[in-house]
Amino acid sequence: GRAAARTGGGEGDDVKSRSTSEEEKGQSSPLHQRRRPQQQEQQNPAEEKKQYEQAERNCYSYMRLANSTMDLMIDVTEAHVQAFEDDIMAKRMATMVSFYLNKLNGRQVRQLIVANPKKYGFRSKEFLRQLVHIFLNLSVSRKFLEAVADDERSYDAKVFQRAIKALRNRKLLPAAKIDSFESLLTQVDAIQKQRQEAEENAPDKFLDPLMSTLIRNPVRLPTSKVIMDRFVIMQHLLNSETDPFNRARLTPDMLEDVPELKREIDEYIARREEKAKEAASAKGEK
Repeated sequence: GRAAARTGGGEGDDVKSRSTSEEEKGQSSPLHQRRRPQQQEQQNPAEEKKQYEQAERNCYSYMRLANSTMDLMIDVTEAHVQAFEDDIMAKRMATMVSFYLNKLNGRQVRQLIVANPKKYGFRSKEFLRQLVHIFLNLSVSRKFLEAVADDERSYDAKVFQRAIKALRNRKLLPAAKIDSFESLLTQVDAIQKQRQEAEENAPDKFLDPLMSTLIRNPVRLPTSKVIMDRFVIMQHLLNSETDPFNRARLTPDMLEDVPELKREIDEYIARREEKAKEAASAKGEK
């Protein structure tokens, strides 16, 4: 009987032991661990409110920094525009300006609706004014206008026209500056048309093998021996220091200039531009 009692007691203890063990396992399981923080958050609304208020303060600080940075860029591009005439810098500035003008006036503009913009320092009208001011400062450089025309991803003539309409309706800039901006966009459109025609008729060796765009500054990759546009390969190297054709190690200082090809391309572009001017002149005389 005592043996039976001991046996029965042992089974009971085993059941309890298994139950406790399973419960402990359940508590230590990843699923249980994921559930606990959610329960704690639900039980601690004060902490959640504190985090939200901190996020609001951060947002305000970031917007103040963004606005002051844009004002600084206006001053720098006005006083030292030559610093942005390098091919790569011109393209980066063109991409930046076009991208954010697209954000402010393109299809995604509804995503920028803020319930209380003053609270967070979000000033979309001021941001638009600053961007166009920077554009006007940089437009004294032909390279910048060409870079805007080349940026097929962000530059959209219709979006820029909407920006002009917003500038006029809200009187964000003097009328003369808005007129200058509109005139520059006409130049950009003409450059874009010339580039497209040049690319359609260009020999294959004048086209970048990755982007199929006209090479402006040819460089040779040392291991694959492929010739690319410097800007295109530099963009690739920002993400991966490898030759895109054989994955060999590649850094900017390893790129080799190809002056003879650049001379051929420049002559080809000059001929195309001269023909375009002659065609425009003949059309004007008619």
